[in-house]
Amino acid sequence: SISAATLGVSVAATHAQVVEQETLGHSNGDPGQTFHMQFFPVLSLHEGETLEVEEQRHGEPVFVPWTCVSSFAHSTLHDRHFSLDAAAGTVELGPAVRQSDGTVRQYGRIPENGRAVRFSRYRYGSGANGNVPENSLQTLTSSFAYLARVTNLQRAVGGRDQETLDELKMRAQRELQAQKRTVTAGDYETLLKNYSRSIARVKCVSPQDDAQLKPGVVELLVVPEVGSALLAGDLGSLKLSSTFVREAKSFLDAYRLLTTSVQIREPHYTGVKVQAEIVVDDFQNPEQVCTRVERCLNQYLAPLAHGSAGADMPQLLPPDWEGWEFGRGLFTAEISSLIQRVPGVKYVVDMQIFTRVIDSEREQQRVPEIDAEDALTPLEERMVWIPKNGLVCSLAHDVRVADLEKILHRGRLS
Repeated sequence: SISAATLGVSVAATHAQVVEQETLGHSNGDPGQTFHMQFFPVLSLHEGETLEVEEQRHGEPVFVPWTCVSSFAHSTLHDRHFSLDAAAGTVELGPAVRQSDGTVRQYGRIPENGRAVRFSRYRYGSGANGNVPENSLQTLTSSFAYLARVTNLQRAVGGRDQETLDELKMRAQRELQAQKRTVTAGDYETLLKNYSRSIARVKCVSPQDDAQLKPGVVELLVVPEVGSALLAGDLGSLKLSSTFVREAKSFLDAYRLLTTSVQIREPHYTGVKVQAEIVVDDFQNPEQVCTRVERCLNQYLAPLAHGSAGADMPQLLPPDWEGWEFGRGLFTAEISSLIQRVPGVKYVVDMQIFTRVIDSEREQQRVPEIDAEDALTPLEERMVWIPKNGLVCSLAHDVRVADLEKILHRGRLS
């Protein structure tokens, strides 16, 4: 007998635009030349992505690849070296520096006058808009034999927009305050926060704060910068990778005291789902008001600030809001008050809160039972108790519009 089967293949994909053999200009024969790429920011260079300069070989013009370096300090006048400012898309060749004895030293090779300069290949883009939800990439731009369909089974992650001026100012302040040594809890928090832009928040816990920690142990609770993933409901993005933990600990080892050991983990997350019935103001779009309320809840019940409230509503949180305060409980009254302040909401008729413990590792494995209603615990008190050094996380909220006339009618009958 003959049987038929369908085969699937998984491949890695990157959100980026590719530019091939872009001509940057021609050399003028001077040291310290700069060339500008047409598109930026430029992603990290892979093998085969480099600067190429025209040279004569056996009477024929050929393009010779150059090497990208972070500094020209060790470059000689024979080295084909260049530096790349990826954010600005600027290529720079080695400078000539006058020495104390009056001689001039050339750092890096200078292309001959008139030689063409090009970039063999580079990729640009990959901002936060590339973090698309699962099953959203289903269009083939080119046809391939025996390929019926394509999709992304997991959400795309890792895309970040270029650092803003405000972020740069805050990072500069932290850098100035950092003393490159770890004595206090603030030292650990500042150093680790400066280690990577992929870190949103850091909380240092010492044995004085947690009796379960052994003497000499410092525990760092890290919240990754995954605001866009949380908005898409991807709670598994809160999981710290083993690679990140290993590299971050190695970074801190250079500054910690010899008698201190460092542990890095995620905080304890408590998922909160709000089920609410509201009455909207007259002449308001009910669907838009419900969406507005859900966005506001997502912004408030979050371990980090991600600014999801939108431009169509006033700022309901303080400007310096970084996310939920570690270990602070959640009162039901503050949720009612928050919803009431959302533009377009007239009354909050009914509200119920459900909770469950967030296991980021299980979330990554997408266990179906996690999202089942029986996995949620209805709140029977007036407060959600959050573990010490824990944080809250939004689940899928359910906001519905109530019929005020029916409510008033039931009230009259009773």
